[in-house]
Amino acid sequence: MKKKLALLIFLSAVMALPAAMDQAHARKSLFGKKKSRNFVVNGQKTGFQKKGLKKYSKRKVKTGYLKRPTTFNVGSYGKMTFTDSRPLNVFTNGRISSGYLYQEGRIRNNNGRLYLRRMGYITFYDNGMIRTASLNGINYLRNIPRVRGRLSVRGSITFHDNGIPLYIYPADDVQIGKYLFARGRMLKFRNNGTVESGILAKDYVYKKKKGILKLRKKKKKFKAGRRYRFDEKGRIRK
Repeated sequence: MKKKLALLIFLSAVMALPAAMDQAHARKSLFGKKKSRNFVVNGQKTGFQKKGLKKYSKRKVKTGYLKRPTTFNVGSYGKMTFTDSRPLNVFTNGRISSGYLYQEGRIRNNNGRLYLRRMGYITFYDNGMIRTASLNGINYLRNIPRVRGRLSVRGSITFHDNGIPLYIYPADDVQIGKYLFARGRMLKFRNNGTVESGILAKDYVYKKKKGILKLRKKKKKFKAGRRYRFDEKGRIRK
């Protein structure tokens, strides 16, 4: 009796199998294939979570959370690992626009080596050059026009699209040309490396002779704590 019952159950299961397969096929046809959340980012196939996912098109991702911490090749800067706990933004050309680093990193350019902060925010131009980066501790820039030696910076840094610093925050008072600029106050540079604007760390007084015989002197005072604009020769613009 038991053998007959087991045989009956087995035959019932075998007979029901085609129907179950037909139902699965019907569900697949009704709802379509499972949507892929893999996209090419910086030249490599990359998985994303469903949460917060936005796309330019079916094959191009705009923003989203990575499926797991992922290491990307970022051109001449080497490799960087981005976190899966905050969004990664992508340009239409498939290059990373901005994101947060999963671990500390470092980059090198014509102005020296810079150390990047863990979970620091980093952005790029669409040509792959870094635009802004959060710095880890005090860093040092070299080859800045009219600066003797190195220029210490901290906090964050912004670059022009040619890799020249655009905005920095000096970690110490810094002498550039004939002027001393205040630490912790933003310095702005042109794309040729010369200072465009900055805040003076001390007062400057200039005496200029006036008149035909140059007998009269006129004083000009530039006060500390104020922002001034400079020409490419390093002179304060009036």
